[in-house]
Amino acid sequence: MKNYRFIPPKNTYFQKIMASWINSAKWQDARYRLFSRLPYLKMKSDAADIVYMNWVVPTELIKLNLSHFIPKGMTLIERDGLTILTILTYQHKHFGPKIAGPFRRLFPSPQQSNWRFYLDYSNQKHQKRTVIFIKNLMNSALYTYITRLFTDVLPTHLPNQFSHLVTDKYIATEIKAGAGSASEMSFLGIIEQNYNLPSEFHSFFNTWEDAMKYICLQNSAISVGHSVSFIAEAEIKLPIRIEEIISVKAVDYIPGELLVKLGANALPFCFLVKNVEFEVLSEKRIDVS
Repeated sequence: MKNYRFIPPKNTYFQKIMASWINSAKWQDARYRLFSRLPYLKMKSDAADIVYMNWVVPTELIKLNLSHFIPKGMTLIERDGLTILTILTYQHKHFGPKIAGPFRRLFPSPQQSNWRFYLDYSNQKHQKRTVIFIKNLMNSALYTYITRLFTDVLPTHLPNQFSHLVTDKYIATEIKAGAGSASEMSFLGIIEQNYNLPSEFHSFFNTWEDAMKYICLQNSAISVGHSVSFIAEAEIKLPIRIEEIISVKAVDYIPGELLVKLGANALPFCFLVKNVEFEVLSEKRIDVS
């Protein structure tokens, strides 16, 4: 399916072999039949330097370019024909099975970027605070292959370049796709004490605190799989402390092709979470055919 299929950033023999395996629907279905019968292996990461970039964009552009990502029977949060897009980029610290305990420190610490919308759960059966992934990027080929091969909810793409640097004064993020299926953007922000909600977000939230609670606090994430007949849902734990969120001012931003198509052309509304213990508690497929 378009935007789901993995295309490697470099045309090496190894990456072509991995892409063929990753894109195999037969493998994905066989893996699901096997692992769905086993207890779920909970995952944990001491995530750090979590930068939220947010835009208000026309819902019509989402329907035009990404309609296949919106599950049947579900709708995005919407006000006056607009919805919220978030790019969440961060540094994992020892992302691995929770059961490993102190030995989890032996696991690598990749960087990750999730591109997502927010499901309107107020008038439908799905009553969880849920985000819908449209892109998931990692700077690690190992984690890209693992998440692609052994999960449904993280159809990860591998950029040709991925850097995410957070200091006490500024934030610099750059993602370049190369020849692959990743999406692109670059961002520069400075940390400042300005906790004002931009005017375009006022139709969604009354206060800064309301916006932080809605954008940051979710307990579910979903993704459309290799077939539109099902979605994958992960139950997550993300105990962010709203009072510890740091304001960030965007000073430079260059959108890639996908962001331009979605109307995310202006400087984003940004903030930073320094640390949080992130957990994936479960994953399942839900039939929507």
